[in-house]
Amino acid sequence: MFAVFAVLFAGLAVSPSMAAGGDTFPNRPVTLVIPYGLGSGDHEARTFGRIMEKHLGETMVPSNHEGGSGAIGISFLLAQPADGYAVSFMSATIAFGMASGNLKFAATDIQPLGTFNADYLCFAVEKDSPFKTLDDMVKFAKEKPGYMNVGGTNVNGAHHVFANLFFKDADIKAQYIPYNGSNQTLVALLGKNLDVMVTSPSTIRQHVAVGDIRILAVSTSARVKEFPEVPTCKELGYEAIDDFLNFRGYFVKPGTPEDVLKVLDEAFKKAYHDPEYQAFIEKEQLVPFYKGRPEVGEYFNKFVAQAEELIKGGK
Repeated sequence: MFAVFAVLFAGLAVSPSMAAGGDTFPNRPVTLVIPYGLGSGDHEARTFGRIMEKHLGETMVPSNHEGGSGAIGISFLLAQPADGYAVSFMSATIAFGMASGNLKFAATDIQPLGTFNADYLCFAVEKDSPFKTLDDMVKFAKEKPGYMNVGGTNVNGAHHVFANLFFKDADIKAQYIPYNGSNQTLVALLGKNLDVMVTSPSTIRQHVAVGDIRILAVSTSARVKEFPEVPTCKELGYEAIDDFLNFRGYFVKPGTPEDVLKVLDEAFKKAYHDPEYQAFIEKEQLVPFYKGRPEVGEYFNKFVAQAEELIKGGK
């Protein structure tokens, strides 16, 4: 009998999900690391965390670690024990930082837990633009290589990589003009200092509604509910543009025990499907984008590799 109890005790002692005091994970608050300051990313991270904690059974405490384009937050997360008590917000920005070398981390240095929403991108033009369709834009670029000015936010970010990916797939040459923010790009487009703008819909939504801006195509694989009349790049024959999205989600430190990950997985999945979160996505007009483990790991690695190829060999 003593031998049986000894075996059972040994099994409990080595179980990775058992925390101090013999309770299963989680038995104390989980730190939600946010590698950015206040803003849209912070809002997304906190909203999902607040809903996820209902299903996790423990509080998720937001902790902002701004700086270094996400490097400070990632470093903080990786300095914590791999026990599931530190979870970090993740976005496509981190993937682009890795791909460009601005972040000194590789895709294998983090363990993606899942994605919970995304923003799509689009090509937009001013109302008086001669480009009525995406084909018009491509035709002009082929006839006058390098003459078309396409503006977006920053170098080696989502807008730049998306533009390069399209240029490559369409076999065209164009000038990418980087701006410090989407509002600056918008001003340039409305001032007719740009031919085309790469943007997320939130920046131009009101201008599209009043007719000042026209969207030529979107980066999703299927047409979006908000603009059902706008074609996708993919349906127009540009197969490389297949759900190119600014995704958002969470990741943890590699080496986190599998049984702890399973608890986080289940809470993450339930939070995504929670009616409160689905209402939030609808209200904010975001792209529903759920990927759990291991699907998200494969997606993230592929995304970083593709971005790295485009950044290093971009036109």
